[in-house]
Amino acid sequence: MTKPMMKAKVFNKDGNRFLVPGIWYDTTDTDAEPTEVAFNAMTFGVVLGAEVESDWLDIDPHADFPNLPYRIVGPQLAHGAMDVVMIGGPLFDAATATPA
Repeated sequence: MTKPMMKAKVFNKDGNRFLVPGIWYDTTDTDAEPTEVAFNAMTFGVVLGAEVESDWLDIDPHADFPNLPYRIVGPQLAHGAMDVVMIGGPLFDAATATPA
């Protein structure tokens, strides 16, 4: 049996790396369309003014990984804001730094 894994596209804006909910697929789902997910990632990249990294990020859905909820705000978004998952970069580092 294949171990379930998620493959996600990573976005990068100003050095901050984040995931957009829904821009991933389950590798065990026979109906998954990686090409469609990649196209959606490119579209969101343009809307958010972010670079879409070329590699897919492998995520074990049963394991924890460092992340922070973050809200991107902008007039280009239908509801004025969008929740994403921050996984690295200057904002992530500042938020997770332990005080001296």
